[in-house]
Amino acid sequence: PIQSEILLVPELSFMTGIPDQMRKDFRAMRDLAVQINLTPEQHHMALRKLLDNIKKNAIVQEELAHWGLVIDEDIYKTEGRILPPEKIIVRYKSFPSGTDVNWSREVAREKVISA
Repeated sequence: PIQSEILLVPELSFMTGIPDQMRKDFRAMRDLAVQINLTPEQHHMALRKLLDNIKKNAIVQEELAHWGLVIDEDIYKTEGRILPPEKIIVRYKSFPSGTDVNWSREVAREKVISA
């Protein structure tokens, strides 16, 4: 059993579910949507800001050194391919996913396919 506190870096963690109380809070959900639906450029800038904050914090650097860890100064970059947009199919309609890859509004309005 773990005998000490476990600290998680929020920017490196993700929620596996949203509590019902939070789901019912419109403001909380709106704020969460703003954080989740970042453009790639905004996401990149947020990660760079996090890395910069880690680099400038002496306490963090000391803790990382204690564990023998080093965090790179920039995020990992890789080449990828762009896939064509998918068609989203609900019970009575279908629509393209769009460039923002957010179809939550359309799915919430239409009935979904059920078995």
